[in-house]
Amino acid sequence: MDATATFDELILEMNELDLESMVVDIENLSLKNAIINYEQDVVTSFAKAETDDFPDQDTNLAEAITDDANDSPLPLLIAKNISLHNVKLNYSSEPDGIELRSDFSI
Repeated sequence: MDATATFDELILEMNELDLESMVVDIENLSLKNAIINYEQDVVTSFAKAETDDFPDQDTNLAEAITDDANDSPLPLLIAKNISLHNVKLNYSSEPDGIELRSDFSI
């Protein structure tokens, strides 16, 4: 995985960040003139291709990354006020065959 972000301004006010429960509660987010890049390589594909002797539990790092046991909570994202100006998002996931290039403001 390779991720980068450059921006002129980031203002973030949060009510809660609980990484164990995967809860992100944002009061205010303002992002200006940003370029965000995320690329996922083939490591996840290799992890998914391995035989899993214990499918009901994640027994190694590769399984934890792919969450084969489906035992990780889904994230809850709450955002009250969002302002995005001139934000470019580039997302690429080679294992999933997903590619996204966007340019937006809200």
